[in-house]
Amino acid sequence: MKLNFHFFLQGFQFKNLKDVNLKHCEFITKLPDICTPNLETLELFSCKNLVEIHESFGFHEKLKKWSLDCCKKLKILPRNLMLKSLEQFNLRECPRLEMFPNIHPEMKDLKVLNLTGSSIRELPSSIGYLTGLERLDVYGCQNLRDL
Repeated sequence: MKLNFHFFLQGFQFKNLKDVNLKHCEFITKLPDICTPNLETLELFSCKNLVEIHESFGFHEKLKKWSLDCCKKLKILPRNLMLKSLEQFNLRECPRLEMFPNIHPEMKDLKVLNLTGSSIRELPSSIGYLTGLERLDVYGCQNLRDL
C-alpha cells in the first residue's frame, strides 16, 4: 500500500491529534509539514526509505517522544530543535545520519537521547543545554570525533 501525505498539506489542521504512528511505512521518503499543534508522540520506527524530516518538526512544543530508530536512509533532520517538552529522542541505527541539529536553550526536559549506531560526526556545543539529560547513548558511533 502506497501512502500519500498530500491530504496533510491541504490546509487541514489536526488540532486534537496527539499520537502519530507510522512504523514500518516503507514508502515515506520525506516527512512533510503536518499541522499537528498538540502532537505528543511521533513514531517513525523502521521507515526504511525515509531520508528527510521537514524543518517544522523541530518546533513541535508538545512533542514528548520521537522515535526514528532503524530509519536506514535518514540523512536530514531539522537544523534546529526547539522541542520544549521532548523527553525521549531515539535515533538508534540510522547509519546515514551524520549531522545532529542545534539545541535550543529551553530543551531542558530531554532525558534520553539514543544515537547508537548512527554516523553522527559531532554533537553541537548547544548539547550543553540538555540539562535534564539522564542517558546519552553513542555506542557504535564510529564517526563521532569528540563530545
